[in-house]
Amino acid sequence: MTGRILPAARPQKPSPQPPAPPAAPPPQIRVAPTWRPGDRVRWQGYSGTFLRETVDDQAEVLIGTRTLRLPKGELRPA
Repeated sequence: MTGRILPAARPQKPSPQPPAPPAAPPPQIRVAPTWRPGDRVRWQGYSGTFLRETVDDQAEVLIGTRTLRLPKGELRPA
């Protein structure tokens, strides 16, 4: 058995490295629009008119005949 290389003694081929995961895209920063009185806004499928901002980071919106106080983050441009 001299001169033969046993299977355990043979040099092993390097195992292929798994590909690196794709780089995550940078987080998108969403800037809330600045609302002005009279701007048309949408909230949960309803269209209305922006009336004013309140001190607690909410907005008063006129939808139909009702004035609602809503979080400004939930408003979208109409």
